[in-house]
Amino acid sequence: MRNRNRKGGFESTADSGRMRLMEATIGDKYIVESIDKDDPAILRKLCSMGILPGVEVIVRRKKPTIIFEVYHSRFAVDKLIGDKIYVKQLHSHR
Repeated sequence: MRNRNRKGGFESTADSGRMRLMEATIGDKYIVESIDKDDPAILRKLCSMGILPGVEVIVRRKKPTIIFEVYHSRFAVDKLIGDKIYVKQLHSHR
């Protein structure tokens, strides 16, 4: 997938650090960058869970369902919903 960058060129999602939630590493912190808007029912579900751009998430498990933390709450979603959430890794200070 390619995105237009600020200079008018294109960059891949890998270059921007953006990835689907399913691709995230377990235990790392991410920030939600965007959510696909092509399915209104899924968008409503995610919004009701507080999953919005700018929110920090931590992936806890990816199989058989994706389990992640937001605001000290844990949520489980299937791959279909997880593929609608785009995140970017926060820089860790390990």
